[in-house]
Amino acid sequence: MIYEIDQLSAQLQNNTVIHNQPIGIGVRGSRLSAGRPFGEYQDLLITIDENATENFGSIIPNTINYLIVRQDLADILLSSTIKVESLPVSIIKNDHVVASDYFILNPLEHLDLIDHQKSDLLVSDEGKILTVKKFVAKDEKQLDEPVLFRVADHRGKYFINDKMALLLQNKGFKDLYLIEINSN
Repeated sequence: MIYEIDQLSAQLQNNTVIHNQPIGIGVRGSRLSAGRPFGEYQDLLITIDENATENFGSIIPNTINYLIVRQDLADILLSSTIKVESLPVSIIKNDHVVASDYFILNPLEHLDLIDHQKSDLLVSDEGKILTVKKFVAKDEKQLDEPVLFRVADHRGKYFINDKMALLLQNKGFKDLYLIEINSN
């Protein structure tokens, strides 16, 4: 079984939603949302609005398509057998650090798991997938170990397998929302 990590549902817990890219990374930020290597970087800084609450859970919902997680969740997700880049990030409000135990996780492997026959896809004339409207997974037998990963041609989302989901459930993460992905 495969699950999508639903990062925006964390806002249902009245958690702060981040809308800003880290300070000073410019266009390199697109590398993080697309699953391309970002490379070495010191502590990234993300600002929140002065009126924003400082309510952060184990995952920080955001509109910039990053997987921003607290260290305890990061430690488990980084046990993935698939390569994941981890970048430390601090949250700043009014020039003061309000949270510094968070990481942006960037899974670097994109697994070919889209069942092109059963998924609802918008495809270009050249056959390139433009949009995945409904994702149906194919052959997930390659996922024997707990993994955090991206799916080829659907890189804007973050996925885990059932083994990783079980690890997270056993650790008691209550503010992590998972969407079950259909498979053949």
